[in-house]
Amino acid sequence: MVADGMHEGMTAIPETRFEQAKAELAKWIANRPGGPRSLATAELRRYSTRGIVAGWRLKVTFDSTEVELDLLVNTEWPFSPPRVALVDQSRFLRWPHVERDGVLCLLPGGAGINITAPGDVAARLLGDACQLIEDCISGKNQADFQSEFLSYWDWSILAAQQPIYSLLRLEPPSRSVRVWRGKNWYLVGEADSDIQSWLGNRLDKRDAKWSTEPAVLAWLAVPPMQANIHLQQVSLFSYWKRKHLTRPNFLTS
Repeated sequence: MVADGMHEGMTAIPETRFEQAKAELAKWIANRPGGPRSLATAELRRYSTRGIVAGWRLKVTFDSTEVELDLLVNTEWPFSPPRVALVDQSRFLRWPHVERDGVLCLLPGGAGINITAPGDVAARLLGDACQLIEDCISGKNQADFQSEFLSYWDWSILAAQQPIYSLLRLEPPSRSVRVWRGKNWYLVGEADSDIQSWLGNRLDKRDAKWSTEPAVLAWLAVPPMQANIHLQQVSLFSYWKRKHLTRPNFLTS
Protein backbone atom coordinates (compact mmCIF):
# COMPACT_ATOMS: atom_id res chain seq x y z
CA MET A 1 0.00 0.00 0.00
CA VAL A 2 1.32 3.44 -0.98
CA ALA A 3 0.35 6.59 0.94
CA ASP A 4 -1.43 9.39 -0.91
CA GLY A 5 0.96 11.65 -2.78
CA MET A 6 3.75 9.03 -2.89
CA HIS A 7 4.94 7.00 -5.83
CA GLU A 8 5.80 3.31 -5.82
CA GLY A 9 9.32 2.80 -4.47
CA MET A 10 9.35 6.03 -2.43
CA THR A 11 9.82 5.89 1.36
CA ALA A 12 8.42 8.32 3.93
CA ILE A 13 10.87 10.92 5.23
CA PRO A 14 11.40 10.28 8.95
CA GLU A 15 11.00 13.03 11.53
CA THR A 16 14.16 14.97 12.23
CA ARG A 17 16.03 14.15 15.40
CA PHE A 18 15.08 17.59 16.69
CA GLU A 19 11.34 16.94 16.32
CA GLN A 20 11.65 13.51 17.88
CA ALA A 21 13.57 14.85 20.87
CA LYS A 22 11.20 17.80 21.21
CA ALA A 23 8.19 15.44 21.25
CA GLU A 24 9.87 13.20 23.85
CA LEU A 25 10.65 16.21 26.03
CA ALA A 26 7.13 17.63 25.69
CA LYS A 27 5.70 14.24 26.76
CA TRP A 28 8.06 14.07 29.72
CA ILE A 29 7.40 17.60 30.97
CA ALA A 30 3.61 17.25 30.60
CA ASN A 31 3.71 14.77 33.49
CA ARG A 32 5.67 17.08 35.77
CA PRO A 33 4.08 19.00 38.66
CA GLY A 34 3.80 22.77 38.47
CA GLY A 35 1.24 23.05 35.68
CA PRO A 36 3.71 23.16 32.77
CA ARG A 37 2.60 24.74 29.50
CA SER A 38 4.21 25.48 26.16
CA LEU A 39 5.60 28.95 25.58
CA ALA A 40 3.96 31.08 22.90
CA THR A 41 6.01 32.57 20.07
CA ALA A 42 5.86 36.02 21.67
CA GLU A 43 7.25 34.62 24.93
CA LEU A 44 10.13 32.93 23.10
CA ARG A 45 11.24 36.27 21.62
CA ARG A 46 12.72 37.15 25.00
CA TYR A 47 15.42 34.57 24.23
CA SER A 48 15.86 35.45 20.54
CA THR A 49 19.63 35.98 20.83
CA ARG A 50 20.02 32.37 21.95
CA GLY A 51 18.24 30.76 19.00
CA ILE A 52 15.53 29.32 21.26
CA VAL A 53 12.71 27.75 19.24
CA ALA A 54 10.65 25.90 21.86
CA GLY A 55 10.05 26.09 25.57
CA TRP A 56 7.80 25.23 28.50
CA ARG A 57 6.93 27.17 31.66
CA LEU A 58 6.40 25.53 35.04
CA LYS A 59 6.13 26.58 38.67
CA VAL A 60 8.29 25.29 41.48
CA THR A 61 7.68 26.02 45.17
CA PHE A 62 10.57 26.49 47.59
CA ASP A 63 9.15 26.60 51.14
CA SER A 64 6.76 29.55 50.77
CA THR A 65 8.39 31.01 47.64
CA GLU A 66 6.93 30.14 44.23
CA VAL A 67 9.33 30.47 41.30
CA GLU A 68 8.42 30.25 37.61
CA LEU A 69 10.96 28.57 35.34
CA ASP A 70 11.25 28.31 31.57
CA LEU A 71 12.77 25.15 30.09
CA LEU A 72 14.18 26.05 26.65
CA VAL A 73 15.67 24.29 23.63
CA ASN A 74 17.34 25.65 20.52
CA THR A 75 17.64 24.24 17.00
CA GLU A 76 20.65 22.10 18.02
CA TRP A 77 18.61 20.11 20.53
CA PRO A 78 19.19 17.28 21.53
CA PHE A 79 22.90 17.75 20.70
CA SER A 80 23.05 20.89 22.83
CA PRO A 81 21.58 20.96 26.35
CA PRO A 82 18.32 22.74 27.16
CA ARG A 83 18.52 25.96 29.15
CA VAL A 84 16.62 26.85 32.30
CA ALA A 85 15.61 30.46 32.93
CA LEU A 86 13.95 32.43 35.70
CA VAL A 87 10.82 34.19 34.44
CA ASP A 88 11.46 36.92 37.01
CA GLN A 89 14.37 38.86 35.53
CA SER A 90 14.74 41.03 38.63
CA ARG A 91 17.05 38.36 40.10
CA PHE A 92 19.81 39.45 37.71
CA LEU A 93 22.74 40.76 39.81
CA ARG A 94 20.82 39.88 42.97
CA TRP A 95 21.40 36.13 42.67
CA PRO A 96 24.66 34.67 41.33
CA HIS A 97 24.74 32.59 38.14
CA VAL A 98 21.74 34.43 36.65
CA GLU A 99 22.26 36.10 33.28
CA ARG A 100 20.58 39.28 32.07
CA ASP A 101 17.66 37.43 30.41
CA GLY A 102 17.13 35.20 33.45
CA VAL A 103 18.93 32.15 32.02
CA LEU A 104 20.79 30.18 34.71
CA CYS A 105 24.42 29.14 34.33
CA LEU A 106 24.22 25.44 35.13
CA LEU A 107 26.71 23.67 32.86
CA PRO A 108 30.31 24.50 31.93
CA GLY A 109 30.98 25.13 28.25
CA GLY A 110 31.35 21.95 26.22
CA ALA A 111 29.61 19.76 28.80
CA GLY A 112 28.47 16.44 27.38
CA ILE A 113 24.86 15.26 27.51
CA ASN A 114 23.00 12.04 26.67
CA ILE A 115 21.26 12.75 23.35
CA THR A 116 19.23 9.53 23.60
CA ALA A 117 17.44 10.49 26.84
CA PRO A 118 15.89 13.99 26.54
CA GLY A 119 13.78 13.52 29.67
CA ASP A 120 16.76 12.49 31.80
CA VAL A 121 18.76 15.48 30.59
CA ALA A 122 15.89 17.85 31.39
CA ALA A 123 15.39 16.28 34.82
CA ARG A 124 19.09 16.67 35.62
CA LEU A 125 19.15 20.34 34.61
CA LEU A 126 15.90 21.18 36.39
CA GLY A 127 17.29 19.50 39.49
CA ASP A 128 20.47 21.58 39.22
CA ALA A 129 18.34 24.71 38.71
CA CYS A 130 16.31 23.96 41.84
CA GLN A 131 19.47 23.42 43.88
CA LEU A 132 20.89 26.72 42.62
CA ILE A 133 17.67 28.56 43.49
CA GLU A 134 17.58 27.03 46.98
CA ASP A 135 21.17 28.21 47.54
CA CYS A 136 20.25 31.68 46.26
CA ILE A 137 17.19 31.98 48.51
CA SER A 138 19.17 30.88 51.57
CA GLY A 139 22.16 33.07 50.65
CA LYS A 140 24.45 30.05 50.73
CA ASN A 141 26.15 30.95 47.44
CA GLN A 142 26.43 34.74 47.83
CA ALA A 143 30.21 34.39 48.04
CA ASP A 144 30.13 33.41 44.34
CA PHE A 145 29.70 37.13 43.64
CA GLN A 146 33.19 37.60 45.04
CA SER A 147 34.89 34.70 43.25
CA GLU A 148 33.42 35.82 39.90
CA PHE A 149 33.30 39.55 40.64
CA LEU A 150 34.73 40.79 37.32
CA SER A 151 32.05 39.02 35.29
CA TYR A 152 29.21 40.42 37.40
CA TRP A 153 30.79 43.89 37.51
CA ASP A 154 30.92 43.99 33.69
CA TRP A 155 27.27 42.93 33.51
CA SER A 156 26.27 45.73 35.89
CA ILE A 157 27.63 48.43 33.57
CA LEU A 158 24.92 50.24 31.64
CA ALA A 159 25.34 50.59 27.89
CA ALA A 160 24.95 54.37 28.14
CA GLN A 161 27.79 54.77 30.63
CA GLN A 162 30.93 56.49 29.42
CA PRO A 163 34.08 54.37 28.96
CA ILE A 164 36.73 55.15 31.58
CA TYR A 165 40.45 54.99 30.82
CA SER A 166 42.91 54.82 33.68
CA LEU A 167 46.45 56.06 34.39
CA LEU A 168 46.19 54.91 38.01
CA ARG A 169 48.65 52.72 39.85
CA LEU A 170 46.94 49.43 40.72
CA GLU A 171 47.92 49.42 44.36
CA PRO A 172 46.51 50.48 47.75
CA PRO A 173 45.58 52.59 49.61
CA SER A 174 42.28 54.30 48.82
CA ARG A 175 43.10 57.83 47.79
CA SER A 176 42.03 61.04 46.14
CA VAL A 177 42.68 61.10 42.39
CA ARG A 178 41.67 63.29 39.44
CA VAL A 179 39.24 62.73 36.57
CA TRP A 180 38.78 64.45 33.19
CA ARG A 181 35.25 64.11 31.82
CA GLY A 182 35.30 64.19 28.04
CA LYS A 183 32.28 64.10 25.75
CA ASN A 184 32.73 60.44 24.80
CA TRP A 185 35.02 59.05 27.49
CA TYR A 186 36.63 59.79 30.86
CA LEU A 187 40.27 59.66 31.96
CA VAL A 188 41.42 59.18 35.57
CA GLY A 189 44.93 59.78 36.85
CA GLU A 190 46.89 60.11 40.06
CA ALA A 191 47.37 63.84 39.56
CA ASP A 192 46.20 66.66 37.32
CA SER A 193 49.62 66.80 35.69
CA ASP A 194 49.40 63.14 34.61
CA ILE A 195 46.10 63.80 32.83
CA GLN A 196 47.31 67.04 31.21
CA SER A 197 50.43 65.32 29.87
CA TRP A 198 48.55 62.25 28.55
CA LEU A 199 45.81 64.26 26.84
CA GLY A 200 48.33 66.65 25.34
CA ASN A 201 50.18 63.76 23.72
CA ARG A 202 47.06 61.78 22.81
CA LEU A 203 45.22 64.70 21.22
CA ASP A 204 48.38 66.46 19.95
CA LYS A 205 47.45 69.64 21.82
CA ARG A 206 50.35 70.07 24.23
CA ASP A 207 49.59 73.71 25.01
CA ALA A 208 45.92 73.09 25.85
CA LYS A 209 44.55 73.00 29.39
CA TRP A 210 41.90 70.46 30.35
CA SER A 211 39.61 70.80 33.35
CA THR A 212 39.86 67.96 35.88
CA GLU A 213 37.88 67.21 39.01
CA PRO A 214 38.62 65.36 42.26
CA ALA A 215 37.61 61.69 42.37
CA VAL A 216 38.11 58.69 44.64
CA LEU A 217 39.93 55.42 44.09
CA ALA A 218 38.24 53.03 46.56
CA TRP A 219 40.69 50.21 47.23
CA LEU A 220 38.86 47.27 48.83
CA ALA A 221 40.63 44.30 50.40
CA VAL A 222 37.97 41.94 49.01
CA PRO A 223 35.30 42.47 46.31
CA PRO A 224 31.76 43.36 47.43
CA MET A 225 29.30 40.50 47.72
CA GLN A 226 26.86 42.05 45.26
CA ALA A 227 28.04 43.12 41.85
CA ASN A 228 25.58 45.98 41.47
CA ILE A 229 27.09 48.11 44.23
CA HIS A 230 27.09 51.70 42.98
CA LEU A 231 30.29 53.56 43.76
CA GLN A 232 28.51 56.85 44.19
CA GLN A 233 29.56 58.91 47.18
CA VAL A 234 26.59 58.04 49.42
CA SER A 235 26.77 54.33 48.60
CA LEU A 236 30.52 54.28 49.10
CA PHE A 237 30.19 55.86 52.55
CA SER A 238 27.49 53.33 53.42
CA TYR A 239 29.64 50.43 52.23
CA TRP A 240 32.57 51.57 54.36
CA LYS A 241 30.29 51.87 57.38
CA ARG A 242 28.67 48.43 56.89
CA LYS A 243 32.06 46.80 56.60
CA HIS A 244 33.41 48.71 59.62
CA LEU A 245 36.18 50.11 57.49
CA THR A 246 37.99 53.33 58.31
CA ARG A 247 36.93 55.95 55.83
CA PRO A 248 39.94 57.74 54.32
CA ASN A 249 40.45 61.19 55.80
CA PHE A 250 40.18 62.84 52.39
CA LEU A 251 36.49 61.89 52.21
CA THR A 252 33.96 64.15 53.86
CA SER A 253 30.29 63.45 54.50
